[in-house]
Amino acid sequence: MKVLLVPNEDKKDVAQCVREIASVLFQDGVEVLMDERLSYLADGVMGISFGALEQKARQCDLVITIGGDGTIIHTAKLLLTYDKPLLGINMGRIGFLASLERNQIDMLRLLRRGEYHIEQRMIVKANCFTDFPRSFLALNDIVISKGSTAHMIDLQVYCDDRFVASYRADGVIVATPTGSTAYSLSAGGAVIDPAVQGLLLTPIAPYSLFSKSMLFRSDSKLRIIPAGYENRMIELSADGEQNIRLNSGEEICLEKADQTVKLINLTGKRFYEVIHDKMLGRFGEPV
Repeated sequence: MKVLLVPNEDKKDVAQCVREIASVLFQDGVEVLMDERLSYLADGVMGISFGALEQKARQCDLVITIGGDGTIIHTAKLLLTYDKPLLGINMGRIGFLASLERNQIDMLRLLRRGEYHIEQRMIVKANCFTDFPRSFLALNDIVISKGSTAHMIDLQVYCDDRFVASYRADGVIVATPTGSTAYSLSAGGAVIDPAVQGLLLTPIAPYSLFSKSMLFRSDSKLRIIPAGYENRMIELSADGEQNIRLNSGEEICLEKADQTVKLINLTGKRFYEVIHDKMLGRFGEPV
């Protein structure tokens, strides 16, 4: 078995964590691979095979990320074409996507035995059209917002070319079930089991007494049209990694992507148990 380690170099004590993980994997006869640009994080660790990230991604059987949910999301999309399962070790805050906490590294021995299962996570794709098409992928969410300006925007939403609603708000979030526990949750959206396929639309600070989140079928094609904002700035963000200014009259079409992300579940915990552990366990009170 070959495992590619992808550490977030900005995390405190990440080099020590790399050493601990490599030690457990070596003892189990697993070959460890790493991006040569991050070799300084493994100083003194013998046996790691370094090379270009793309080369090692092709060679590996699975990927282990070291960081928070952002590290998992970034790595998943970066290596999407290689279709390798990912396992996250949490060194961030809550870490909904991470299968293990740092104090559970010994459980990596289960990998060699095949004692884990893989969860397929849906991705949402956004297409923008004006003078030229642009596409974005998100594991968590696509956010269409007013950016940093102090005003609301008007958005019209269509599903399969049928009118759904108009929103006057700071923006809207279109989340996957995976992303329902992220920004959408803080905006009042529902929590969706990742096993459920669908697109969750949640308005951000809507100027209305009755604007609630809406869940659409996974085969739905949503269309969002900014209305009446000739000189106002509107931005699109994909998983918080890209902030793209939209042009006047630009429409955003959203749908389920053909690709999926494979996440390794090493603990066997169900989604609701993870919610309990990550939220109640850290904050001591019900969500």
